[in-house]
Amino acid sequence: MKKRLLTLLLALVLAASLAVPAAAAQAPVEAASALELAQAMAAPAPTRSLFRARAAAAEPTRVVAFAPALADGYGADRVLHLAAWQEYVLEFSDAGTAQRALARAQSDPDVTDCFLDEPVTADDTLAGLWDERASRSWGGHEMGLTTLRHQADVLLPAGRRATVAVIDTGADCTHPLLAGRVSARSYDFANATADMTDVNGHGTATAGLIADLTPDEVDVMVLRVYDDDNLSKPSRVLTALEYALENGATVVNMSLGWPNAIEKGYSFLNNVLAQAYASGVVVVTAAGNRTQSNPTGDADDVYPANQAAALTVSAVDRSRTFDDSYSASGASVDLCAPGSYVTVAAPGGGTAVRSGTSFAAPHIAAAAACVLLAQPGLSAARVRQTLYGYADDLGDPGRDDEYGHGFPVLTQCFHDRLCPGQRFVDMPGAGVWSHDGLDYCIAAGLMSGTSDVTVSPDMTASRAQLVQLLWAAAGSPETTGTLPFTDVAPGAWYYDAVRWAYRTGLVAGTSPTTFDPNAAVTRQDLAVILYEQAGRPAAAGGELAAFPDAGRVAGYAYAALTWAVAQGLISGVGTAAGAQLAPRGYASRAQVATILTAYYDR
Repeated sequence: MKKRLLTLLLALVLAASLAVPAAAAQAPVEAASALELAQAMAAPAPTRSLFRARAAAAEPTRVVAFAPALADGYGADRVLHLAAWQEYVLEFSDAGTAQRALARAQSDPDVTDCFLDEPVTADDTLAGLWDERASRSWGGHEMGLTTLRHQADVLLPAGRRATVAVIDTGADCTHPLLAGRVSARSYDFANATADMTDVNGHGTATAGLIADLTPDEVDVMVLRVYDDDNLSKPSRVLTALEYALENGATVVNMSLGWPNAIEKGYSFLNNVLAQAYASGVVVVTAAGNRTQSNPTGDADDVYPANQAAALTVSAVDRSRTFDDSYSASGASVDLCAPGSYVTVAAPGGGTAVRSGTSFAAPHIAAAAACVLLAQPGLSAARVRQTLYGYADDLGDPGRDDEYGHGFPVLTQCFHDRLCPGQRFVDMPGAGVWSHDGLDYCIAAGLMSGTSDVTVSPDMTASRAQLVQLLWAAAGSPETTGTLPFTDVAPGAWYYDAVRWAYRTGLVAGTSPTTFDPNAAVTRQDLAVILYEQAGRPAAAGGELAAFPDAGRVAGYAYAALTWAVAQGLISGVGTAAGAQLAPRGYASRAQVATILTAYYDR
């Protein structure tokens, strides 16, 4: 009886098992986006038999395959499909079955690429790009990024934005450097949650750098791909990159890399990297560091740094010298950036000092975002060429394996691409002599419009306007004391500037009790004021002899005008009779702006 009962039970179990269709015959679980795919992978697959119930408790072994269509599930327990990226995720409760499925997929002519989704440690993919030394950061100023960061409200038209996705260990999103900058579309692909808490510190450092180097118009999309045990998987990085492209990232920073790439033949990101490049998204990667697994420091043996679709960055020190103590080099290097002794954000709200190509890459990611703010809609190729074009050529002439195409310095790029005076209807055109001077003074906050829509370049400059310009250029310093001038009221917009100029001895009154703020400024008076500010340098020479009206120069202004002409600050005024010095002629706002630009750019 017992034997018959046991036989019956076994038959029932076998029948139940056979009643479940094979995985290959199952329709794939469709995911509409990278986020849905990540969430599906995080959710446990339903068990299909009593024998697999215990195995289901452990995370499955996955094979990821790219194919237009996959006819065979290769015995997978579950198949997930992301049609937008032609991606199939095959889940197996048995590692041996997964390995056999990988071999079959590799020989399938319909499969363009496939890989086993093996865990990787932060030591393997991040620690080789991480080093600690004691000093201070310096890169933003050297690369000219502070120009845009501190003048974005003037330089950038309203509404321009860019998003940099940071695929890393997460971030301390409460850090002051990231306050108000973290995109609402940030996500944790390690735990399938919206909590991007960083237990490593690497991601806080890279995300904080990008926020610190860019204006508030740049959002930082934090994409965490390492879990609390500092483990990640290729599928997480792949899905995070897909997600970044689906959710509006214009730049992606990947300060991570797999060494021994040539031997291992890594290619799991290639399809998405190619689509990113084609769609205008700039993907920036670290060149990698010298490690036990990459002792020669060969960037060509680090993945995805060795891919042409990625913008690969090596590291230099503060003297802009390639730091061969850690930085990888090779034919894959496109650009170099500050990587040694960089001050970065640290979890908990503080800062730390780090060195590594991990921190050079965010400098280039920030630079790419700034270029896209200046010129929205540029292709990835044009962004790359812009960075090359404004890069200082270091090392051997032309591109080389240590510095790539050089060290980008973008100050001139912003000046060339962003005209802060474009909001004024009477702003001279880019080819007019007065354009650059007005552009400089407006961008630097030295000169504002005479109305919301006019800058009045031909208006005669007044004494009050000139003093206000000089005071702003000096940093608007506070001064104390009284003024003897009855025509300068304490509430006047120029009061603080006049008090500063008077108390420092830069500008005197027109009489003991009057300043005459609305009086026009002559060219020779402007020269005298700048000459005084420069410390009355020696001005011997015959520069004024070339001008037929040099005899009209007042005695008090002769040395100042001689110096100003020698310095290239003041030149002749074209007339029918030839170039005239016109010392007693009144200076227009455009002339004052042009002279001040030349003075401060000396």
